Parts: sequence; structure tokens; C-alpha cells
Amino acid sequence: FRRTPGRSRPSSCVVESMRAPDGRAGRARRRRDELRKRAEESGRDTFVDSSAPIARYFNATTTLLRQAHTYHAEGKLQDAYILYWRGATFYLERVAKHRRFSDRAVSGLKNACNRDVNAALAKLEALDKEMLARFEAEGGAHAGDAAPETPGETQATAAVDSSRDAPQGAEARQ
Repeated sequence: FRRTPGRSRPSSCVVESMRAPDGRAGRARRRRDELRKRAEESGRDTFVDSSAPIARYFNATTTLLRQAHTYHAEGKLQDAYILYWRGATFYLERVAKHRRFSDRAVSGLKNACNRDVNAALAKLEALDKEMLARFEAEGGAHAGDAAPETPGETQATAAVDSSRDAPQGAEARQ
């Protein structure tokens, strides 16, 4: 600590800000940061093919954000948080690099998607505080210290797996 002349110790506000996050608040922040990191990675890992129509990616972003809104309305804060981050990251980091992103022909879709993403980012700020409060109330730790599955992946995986297991052709008629 650098001491100010005439002071015997640093002020309490300096000491408070220098403390390492520990206890419930620290665990809650780490849990929230873990969710954010997983969601951002999921958005970044999604491949955008520049030869595919860009409208497909605008619609995908809108669908992600719509589902996040639904989860938030249902009180599923973790799922909403993950999907808001995933949708925003996907749009800002992947869709923005599509070769047709700047075309005038898609400016209407782009403007609508920009509004949706900006609204999602505003909701994320409020949701961030709400999540921290909930995690602190829960004690900051979650069951088994394993991150819950990302929403959408479970549903999509189940749909793909069930379609593979469905009988085909003559077997289906019996």
C-alpha cells in the first residue's frame, strides 16, 4: 500500500475494492462467468457459410433471442441468460462477417436484427444482476459443480436421436 502522509492506514474503500472475491458473492460471480463463457463459445463455434443466404442467419439469431425471451418469461433465468449471450455473440461475431452482411438488399432484416440484439444486450444487463442475486441466495454453488447443459442442444440432440431411431419403410408400417 502506498500511504498518504498523515494517514496510518489505507481508507476502507480502498481495502474493500482490493479484496479478492470470496464467499457467496465470489462463487456466484464465477458461476455467472462460467455460464457466459460457455454461451459465448457456443455462439462463436457456430459456422456461418458465406454462400448460404444471410436471411437464414438473421432468422436463426431472431429465433435464439425469441426463445431466450420465452425462457426469461417462464423464470428460467439460466437458460435465458445462455441463449441471450449465444444469440448476441453469434450475430455480432459470426453473422457480421458474412459476405452479404452489408448488402442493401438485406438492410431491413439487418436493422430488425440489430434492434433485437440491442434489446437482448439491455436485457442481459438486468438479467446479470438478477442471476447474481439468485446465485448468491443459492450459495453460489450448483449441483455437482458441473455446468448445466446448454439449452437447445439437449432438445436438438433429442430430436436428431429420435429421428435416427424411428423405423423406416416397411418396418414403420408393422
